[in-house]
Amino acid sequence: MILITFDDILEKFDKKFDVHDKESLDKYLFELIEGLKGQMKNGIPKLNIPPIEPMKISSIVIDEGGGMTKLRAAFENLQVYGLSNYTTVYAKSDPKNYRFTLGIKYGQLKIVGDYDISGRLLLVPIKGSGKFWSILNGINADSYNVLQIANNELSLVKTQTDFDVGRMRVRLDNLFGGDPILGETINGFLNEQSPEIIRELKPQFSEEIDKLILSVFGKALSKLPVEKWMKAFVDKEDNTATV
Repeated sequence: MILITFDDILEKFDKKFDVHDKESLDKYLFELIEGLKGQMKNGIPKLNIPPIEPMKISSIVIDEGGGMTKLRAAFENLQVYGLSNYTTVYAKSDPKNYRFTLGIKYGQLKIVGDYDISGRLLLVPIKGSGKFWSILNGINADSYNVLQIANNELSLVKTQTDFDVGRMRVRLDNLFGGDPILGETINGFLNEQSPEIIRELKPQFSEEIDKLILSVFGKALSKLPVEKWMKAFVDKEDNTATV
């Protein structure tokens, strides 16, 4: 079995892609991000990028109150599986302003961890703690990124991620101390209300994804030749000037 390294990927792309305008830079970024996919699961030691399977999140809290629903749920020790199995949909750059946007999709992500929940749903009391799992299907994410040049290296300084989820399934074990009837009823209700759950979790989950992108893609992008990026608008300006 031949091990493909990050240096192999960069060398391959440097030879394959002649960046000379925005469109060629977009293609370069697209192929690079897609090419990194095989490296993400086990990490890239040379760049101090740890394995992202699973991604670990210490805690996410929902605290919702008002009307007939008052709920506090704490999810801890979360582990997210499937983040290395993405498909790059698009890469769009703004070379002169050192910005680019990535479109990425996931077929499925699985989250496991511990939970503690209390409150009421539509006037129905709810209480429990234990293990939980959730499966998200059809995730489409857009990542908006800002770069700068520091010490003759590209540095990813800001990222903001937005995403949509096609479907979410969730199960909380040990609701009401393990009561099977009440537990199944509440789990069924939670799955019916999954769009609302996603809406509540989205800001905190987006923050965690941003941290991941800054860490993983940021370190990878720092190794890209600066001249590749600059040629995307320098050559364009030169060509325009000679017309």
